[in-house]
Amino acid sequence: MNTSGNMPPVPLADCIDRAIQKIGSYIAWSYVLLVLVIMAQVILRKGFSSGLILLEELQWHLYAVGVMFGLAYAQTTNSHIRVDLFYTGFRARSKYIIEIFGILVLVLPFIGIIFYTAWNSLLMPGASTNILNPLPACHGAG
Repeated sequence: MNTSGNMPPVPLADCIDRAIQKIGSYIAWSYVLLVLVIMAQVILRKGFSSGLILLEELQWHLYAVGVMFGLAYAQTTNSHIRVDLFYTGFRARSKYIIEIFGILVLVLPFIGIIFYTAWNSLLMPGASTNILNPLPACHGAG
């Protein structure tokens, strides 16, 4: 969202940012549900010596939703992690260069790896994946 005031508004981008922020504020409550599910799983496992696979799967899904929307929310509210100790003293041009560098060198490769590892699951929905070796082609395994 354009909060700096020195850039012209972009209606479509601002609308998307507002939607992400609204959805993100609701999705944040999924962490409360995540904590409750984890507590139930721990009580079942430690107290009754039987856990539920359903709860373990639910934990992963709730965590994934929270992280995905949390990252988008942090990006739109400009509250993502950076080294503010140095960043606050930089000129606006230097900040823009750092932001572009971070996106190109850190974010885009990360997104590329996620798409690369997910591609086989999309092409072969019935195939099982090995979570310990998500990139078998890189490790010589077939």
